[in-house]
Amino acid sequence: MFAIIGQRWRELVGFALLFRVLESLLFAPAAALAGKWLLGRTVLDSTALVSFLLSPRGLLALTLAAVTALSIRLIEHAGLSAIFFGAFDGRRVSSREALRLVWGHLLILVRVSARFVGVGLLTVLPLLAVAGGFAARLLSQHDVNYYLRLRPREFIAAAVVIGVIALLTAAVLLSLVVRWRWVVQVALFQKKGVSETFAESAALTRGRRWKLAACWPASCSFR
Repeated sequence: MFAIIGQRWRELVGFALLFRVLESLLFAPAAALAGKWLLGRTVLDSTALVSFLLSPRGLLALTLAAVTALSIRLIEHAGLSAIFFGAFDGRRVSSREALRLVWGHLLILVRVSARFVGVGLLTVLPLLAVAGGFAARLLSQHDVNYYLRLRPREFIAAAVVIGVIALLTAAVLLSLVVRWRWVVQVALFQKKGVSETFAESAALTRGRRWKLAACWPASCSFR
């Protein structure tokens, strides 16, 4: 891995810089405009912010923001993977070639991101429901700052319950991330549909998921 970085550092740095320019020129303004359109009003305090995030409009804004952010990261990961895999096969993939390859797979990468976010939202739905129930009951009496400052017993109890559910949710999400560790590479090089891409990644990670969960992502080779 480090040998390949040393051999292809120009291509890797070139793609990273090129992607950052495109991200700044295209993705960031689009995400900002979408967020402003969805919000539609000024959030004045923390209570209003929590209420907005727990509303249907707020959940839609969070979903679109999550899909956009994840798509950006997967696109970047796909370009770097193209350069690495070219090096594995003894080919030199330039930063522009990697960008063209990623552009040709843009739609499926966005669909993969949307599926990631959709499954993630279903996974965190119990946590959101519990947090929303506590928030509706507690915030109807006092604002967030009151509970953070005085920490009454009902606030501590709610925090403990939400914390336990959050830990369980995080464990499930981690298992899904490890299971789908190689969806980008499968989508990029095996040209499968979205469902087949996730299924293939699950098959490829079977028997090595503990190792994948323990290792740093950049050091986990696809091969």
